[in-house]
Amino acid sequence: MSSTARRIFFPLIFFFCALTGAEKLPENGVFLSLTAEGPRLEKRLCGPEVRGAGDFYYFHKDKKSLCVHAVTLHPGATLIRIEKSKEPITIAGGWQLAEGIDSQILFDPAAPFEEGHDESGSPLTEGEYGGFTDAAGLLQVPRFIRRNGAWEAVVPLRELFLLQVQKDRSFALEILSAASLNDAAKDPLRAFGITAARTTLRTRTKSGVSFTGAGFSKIRIPAFALVPGDSFGRYRITVKSDLTAAKKGPAKKRDLALGSLSAHLAAEANGSFDLEIVVNSPAIPEAEAEKLSQFLRRELPESFAAGQ
Repeated sequence: MSSTARRIFFPLIFFFCALTGAEKLPENGVFLSLTAEGPRLEKRLCGPEVRGAGDFYYFHKDKKSLCVHAVTLHPGATLIRIEKSKEPITIAGGWQLAEGIDSQILFDPAAPFEEGHDESGSPLTEGEYGGFTDAAGLLQVPRFIRRNGAWEAVVPLRELFLLQVQKDRSFALEILSAASLNDAAKDPLRAFGITAARTTLRTRTKSGVSFTGAGFSKIRIPAFALVPGDSFGRYRITVKSDLTAAKKGPAKKRDLALGSLSAHLAAEANGSFDLEIVVNSPAIPEAEAEKLSQFLRRELPESFAAGQ
């Protein structure tokens, strides 16, 4: 080996050994410090917690677990939201930590946070069913809301299908969704499979639409379908009926609990039911999505009809 090669090769070996030596690696965790440029966030995470882009990837001392070291500056920030970590969080400069469902926020308690704002600083209005809308009337999915001078973790409503049928077969249908409802507003009979003597559009907003009608006969229950992107939030399908069922079924309660979500169904003998799905992570693993689909196919009716 030439002297030139030795001068290059041996320093590289030294650097690698110094980097991977068990005693040389810093402890894993999340570290917040304050600098002249702004809050500095450092992450040293391994295994399942390695998500997103990092400044530097390496293997843990077990030579199997992938780790990441990332450092970011947040000039002018008074609040930083991070994905939830099981590793310890070290905070300097008087900042504080608030725990959420799928994330955490680090914030300066001396900062002038406004009531009713979310973690991004946007003012939101909470509706009757727990959905949050911005100034434009669009449904939002915050993780935290500022209330009574503190940060409160929330799991906001993301989808609502609410049908109410009276004894005289008059009915009201209310839909809330973060998705577009243009087609539903234009043709509710086709969108929801409504069979009724009369259906009238009552209200329409950017994230909601409602109908009233008479002579209700039947409606199709919407299917729960996952779409790419953030799935965090609550999904609710409710049928409230004062009609008497021609053939009563059993009242029942069914529950499903998985790592990323839970589902609860309560059904009455006349066909009324309430289903709520709570997704407590940004994404649902494929295996858990399939278990949810099986649960819904087994427990949820495809439609609701008068006199069923």
